[in-house]
Amino acid sequence: MSADDPMDVTLLVTGHPHELAPVVAHQLFMIIQEAVANAVAHACASACRVGIFYDTTGITAVVEDNGRGFEGRESTDLKGSRLGLHGMAARAHYLRGELHVESTLGWGTSIRAQVPYSSNGDASRERWKVLVACTQPLLRAGLVRLLETSEPSVQVLGEFGTLEDLTEAVSLLQPDMIVLDEHLLARYAEARVVETDTVERPVVAVVDHFADELLAAAASAGVRGFLSLSSTPAEVARVVVAAARGDALLDGAMFTRLTEHRVADTGEAISLTARELEVRDLLAEGLADKQIATRLAISVKTVEKHVSAMLRKTGARNRTMLVGLQHQGQAIANSR
Repeated sequence: MSADDPMDVTLLVTGHPHELAPVVAHQLFMIIQEAVANAVAHACASACRVGIFYDTTGITAVVEDNGRGFEGRESTDLKGSRLGLHGMAARAHYLRGELHVESTLGWGTSIRAQVPYSSNGDASRERWKVLVACTQPLLRAGLVRLLETSEPSVQVLGEFGTLEDLTEAVSLLQPDMIVLDEHLLARYAEARVVETDTVERPVVAVVDHFADELLAAAASAGVRGFLSLSSTPAEVARVVVAAARGDALLDGAMFTRLTEHRVADTGEAISLTARELEVRDLLAEGLADKQIATRLAISVKTVEKHVSAMLRKTGARNRTMLVGLQHQGQAIANSR
């Protein structure tokens, strides 16, 4: 822990240590690292306990904090939950294991990952296919090396230094997403306007500053996450995997600025109806579409239509970003 984020961390190891497959050791470490980081950054915890338990069938890692917790019950189904938890669950499932989360508001959170000692990963799911495009050879090579060694769920299909090479590769290789630097971002955004490929691929941008021109390009290019030159390997893996899944890993201030650029470019005011605001508020509470439909006495299809309308109006690319507007106090006019 850093001096700026003091937190007491204790470690408990029980059982007879067993040799772990490299992929198991790496993914389990990433789960623990993410859980401890969340305890500091989001739970505001002052103490955290990490437990490693060896048994006859596998290894269990437990991270418990005394932070503020959140509303929820023990669950292995984290669909629609916080992005960090979803990422940890994906890592556990990749190892053919399980992730259990239990949290009580005001009493802290417990995260328990159970995985087998050896695993070849989830062979039933293909890896995320990624293209890396940077004008600087050193940065490009570093990103490729980092992704190949730190995130087994990602497959780097190729690396490129020019927009022309990237455009051709996108057409031929059909990647799931693209990582590119700020020098190519604006040109890529312009190229998207005239390209015939209608598939919208998420983009992660590597930047060292956030000028207005850059944010305007990011809004047009479909950026779902940012990396800086000081990003850690864990942060790079987390942002890239989130974008590949269709999620957005943007802090509230950055999302607000991107939304403001969209409004400035289009001249459109963001206006939600009374019903749309009700649906948005229930989404923020973590309710599923069926639960929202029951609460408002409408059909599930009607809920989906309201969500689609709000995504279109606000420019949000998914529900996480849509709810982020509310949490950040974004001014949305009620057109009642």
